[in-house]
Amino acid sequence: MAFLDEIDHPQVGMILDIGHVRNQDGANPMTIPGGPTKALEMEAQTQ
Repeated sequence: MAFLDEIDHPQVGMILDIGHVRNQDGANPMTIPGGPTKALEMEAQTQ
Protein backbone atom coordinates (compact mmCIF):
# COMPACT_ATOMS: atom_id res chain seq x y z
CA MET A 1 0.00 0.00 0.00
CA ALA A 2 2.94 2.31 0.55
CA PHE A 3 3.58 2.48 -3.19
CA LEU A 4 0.15 4.13 -3.62
CA ASP A 5 1.23 6.90 -1.27
CA GLU A 6 4.40 7.35 -3.32
CA ILE A 7 2.41 7.71 -6.55
CA ASP A 8 0.35 10.47 -4.90
CA HIS A 9 -2.12 10.90 -7.74
CA PRO A 10 -5.85 11.63 -7.29
CA GLN A 11 -6.82 9.08 -9.96
CA VAL A 12 -4.81 6.17 -8.54
CA GLY A 13 -6.15 3.99 -5.76
CA MET A 14 -6.63 0.47 -4.54
CA ILE A 15 -9.57 -1.91 -4.57
CA LEU A 16 -9.68 -4.48 -1.81
CA ASP A 17 -11.63 -7.59 -2.84
CA ILE A 18 -13.10 -8.95 0.36
CA GLY A 19 -15.83 -11.16 -1.05
CA HIS A 20 -13.80 -14.24 -1.88
CA VAL A 21 -11.54 -14.58 1.15
CA ARG A 22 -12.27 -17.33 3.68
CA ASN A 23 -10.32 -18.45 6.73
CA GLN A 24 -9.88 -22.06 7.91
CA ASP A 25 -13.33 -21.97 9.53
CA GLY A 26 -14.97 -20.86 6.28
CA ALA A 27 -15.71 -17.34 7.55
CA ASN A 28 -14.87 -14.16 5.68
CA PRO A 29 -12.16 -12.53 7.86
CA MET A 30 -13.41 -9.08 6.87
CA THR A 31 -16.67 -9.76 8.76
CA ILE A 32 -14.91 -10.69 12.02
CA PRO A 33 -14.19 -7.85 14.47
CA GLY A 34 -10.55 -6.81 13.98
CA GLY A 35 -10.28 -8.82 10.76
CA PRO A 36 -9.95 -5.90 8.34
CA THR A 37 -7.23 -4.29 10.44
CA LYS A 38 -5.32 -7.57 10.68
CA ALA A 39 -5.51 -8.12 6.91
CA LEU A 40 -4.26 -4.61 6.13
CA GLU A 41 -1.45 -4.94 8.66
CA MET A 42 -0.36 -8.21 7.09
CA GLU A 43 -0.32 -6.57 3.65
CA ALA A 44 1.68 -3.65 4.97
CA GLN A 45 4.32 -6.05 6.32
CA THR A 46 4.88 -7.48 2.83
CA GLN A 47 5.77 -4.07 1.41
